[in-house]
Amino acid sequence: MRIVFLGSYSENKKILLLSMAKVLSLEHSVKIFSTHRYDYDEGYSDVYDFCGTEIHHFDTENRLKQVMESNPCDYALIDTHLALNAGHDIKLASLLKAERSSFEETVEQTRALLEQYPYTDIHLIYYDVPEYSRVNGKFLETLYCRRINDSVNLTKNYTIYFEEENAAAFLESLYEERLTLKRFTPVWKMQLLNILSDLTGIELKQLKEYLKKSERMK
Repeated sequence: MRIVFLGSYSENKKILLLSMAKVLSLEHSVKIFSTHRYDYDEGYSDVYDFCGTEIHHFDTENRLKQVMESNPCDYALIDTHLALNAGHDIKLASLLKAERSSFEETVEQTRALLEQYPYTDIHLIYYDVPEYSRVNGKFLETLYCRRINDSVNLTKNYTIYFEEENAAAFLESLYEERLTLKRFTPVWKMQLLNILSDLTGIELKQLKEYLKKSERMK
C-alpha cells in the first residue's frame, strides 16, 4: 500500500511518520520515501536507516516511481512537500501545520494533488495545534473548506494538539536518533493509532497490540 503524506517539512511531521513506521513494522515491511532528508549526516546516501526505519530520498516524481518499483514493501509512506503522482491504488493524507505560512502552502499543494486524484478520499491531519487558542481544529477545517470549496473528495479530519511533554520527547528522540514511543503522551499515541487504522484498514485493537510490543522494544 502506498500512502502519500503531503505537507511542508517539519521535525514533528518526521516524528509522526517514523512512529507510524515503527508501529506497522511489527508485522509488516515499511519504508519511508521522502523529498527531504531525515538524517543529519554529510554522506548524502539516498538510502539509509534512521531511528530503525529504512529511508529512501528522492527529488523528482520519476525518481520516486523508480525507487518504489525497485524497493517493494507492504507499506510505502511517501513524505512530500509537493503534489505528485505516486501511481494508482494509493491513500492520501494532507498534514496541515497550524503555523499560518505552512498551512497556506500545504493547502495550495493539496489542491494540486486533488486535481490529480479527483475521486480519491483524503485524510486531513491538523497538527501542532495550540490547546488554548481560537485557532483550533474546527477553525482550521473551516478555513480549509473555504480555500478548497469545489473539491468532490471525501475527507476525514484529525487534530493533533501541541503538548510540551511531547515536544521535549520529540527533540530528545531526534538528537538520540532513537524512537521510544513510550515517552509520548497517551493522547498523542491514541490519535496516531486512529489515523493509522483509517488509512490502512487495520483494526484499532490490532494496532494497540502493535504499539504495546513497540513500546517494549529497546
